[in-house]
Amino acid sequence: MITIKGKHSVLEALLSNVKINDITIFDLNPTGELKRIMELAQQQGVFVRKQQKNKFSKHQTEGHQNVVATISQLNIQTIDILTPEKHPVVVALDHLEDPFNVGAIMRTCNGLGINTMIIPKDRQAPINDALIKASSGAAYYMNIIQVSNIATTLLNCQRAGYWVNSIDSNQGKDIASFEPVTPFILVVGNEHSGISKRVSKIVDNCIKINMKGQIDSFNVSVATGIVLYELTKQLS
Repeated sequence: MITIKGKHSVLEALLSNVKINDITIFDLNPTGELKRIMELAQQQGVFVRKQQKNKFSKHQTEGHQNVVATISQLNIQTIDILTPEKHPVVVALDHLEDPFNVGAIMRTCNGLGINTMIIPKDRQAPINDALIKASSGAAYYMNIIQVSNIATTLLNCQRAGYWVNSIDSNQGKDIASFEPVTPFILVVGNEHSGISKRVSKIVDNCIKINMKGQIDSFNVSVATGIVLYELTKQLS
């Protein structure tokens, strides 16, 4: 069960296919976006309760913009859905820790028309409200494939015809001259340690962004956005 907070997060959930269990509005006479949320929920048969704000603790309602909802889960899938024909570009996360980074990457994926992501079940940022908020609702539209072993999964994907590329701030081919071939999976490494050793032995290509300033690397979600934009631009 995931609790989501805020007008945008709840409204986007209603506009997507995510299963909403219930919605609580902390306003006995809702107007504006709150009224729209209530109307959409009623049209979809989602239970809505109206409560006075002071009936809940500050911890429960902090940052909620007078509305919270609970959902069972996002669109969690198995690896069986993955085919090169239907999913020519996929992003795989190699144990990212920060849900805000994961959410930001999902937002980028959605904006570029990429709807499938592979994530490990363990040692990975939790799928929670912070992730959904950082994604600006893009998380609702992602096919999220959870796997027990990311390296083994990538090997199987290679056998199925995928090229496996990774982002590496220290080595690899310059993104400006790299020519992508589909279908491919872009692997994104941990915020601190980067791509794991086992995964680094699997990848077909490492891609780097040449830095021009004094800082030697981008934030992982920023780097992913730059690389995905360049790769998909060349494919369009």
